[in-house]
Amino acid sequence: MKSNLKLLLNPAAASQIELFIRKPRHFLLLAGPSGIGKFQVSQFIGCQLLGLLDYKALFSYPYFIHIKRQKDKKDISIDAIRDVISKLKLHTTGKGEIRRLVVVENAQHMSEEAQNAFLKTLEEPPVDTVFILTVDSSSNLTGTVVSRARLIELLPVSLADSQKFFAKQFPKIEITNAWQISGGRPGLMQTLLLNEEDHELRQAVRLAKQFISQSKYERLLDSSSVSTDRESLSLFLDALGLVLHALQSLTISQPSSKPSADLHKKFISSLKLIQNLKLSLENNSNTRAIYLSLCLNLKV
Repeated sequence: MKSNLKLLLNPAAASQIELFIRKPRHFLLLAGPSGIGKFQVSQFIGCQLLGLLDYKALFSYPYFIHIKRQKDKKDISIDAIRDVISKLKLHTTGKGEIRRLVVVENAQHMSEEAQNAFLKTLEEPPVDTVFILTVDSSSNLTGTVVSRARLIELLPVSLADSQKFFAKQFPKIEITNAWQISGGRPGLMQTLLLNEEDHELRQAVRLAKQFISQSKYERLLDSSSVSTDRESLSLFLDALGLVLHALQSLTISQPSSKPSADLHKKFISSLKLIQNLKLSLENNSNTRAIYLSLCLNLKV
């Protein structure tokens, strides 16, 4: 029995996912930025492969293993992976070809030691098991792990597809606003439309809006944890880029006013700054220095 669940997906990703469901491999890697909906896609695929009707049924399914970093932990440890490996030794029951699903959410949090331990299982996986790892970028996993995966990149969706998908649930103007703020990322878009507060990127978007409204002096005085925590700062930069893109699009689309060349240059300069700071952060630059550069050099 197949599920009746539907997802808002970029057409290119949708065709690859459909192919994977028809001809599954033992290891799938779903890559894309925060808010793109990677975990929901992994649940969708899992329900299709296991013949489950909805996500609630998946979480009560006896052979579904979900691994993610705990809030009080720095990473997904080797002990967590060893626990998964021990569970894989248990036999499954049922007639389906795929009877067990292992999802590692935000696998970039796996320590290198954990990745190496996991690799041994991926090299000789149980015949009835599919592994799905979600990751912000495949470059954040070891090459040996990535080389064994079927990689699907999740991409933003168009405004037209978003309006069609959510047409029966929300007014067109709300869908348009959510699409602009989310940058076409389905996971964040749905969170905005449903007014859910617990999504980490939504919280980062709220901080980004507050940051933009502040003066340079107020930004420098801000003692927010985003300036000290690498992951929080990365998420904040991502959210800030989304908000600036949305503001730029809104400014351009206003029929009553044309943006000045100077304002246009400020948007371009600010977006380039954010991109460069994200690259610096990936190269392990000092988080406080990056935040300081953001405060001093952001033009908007």
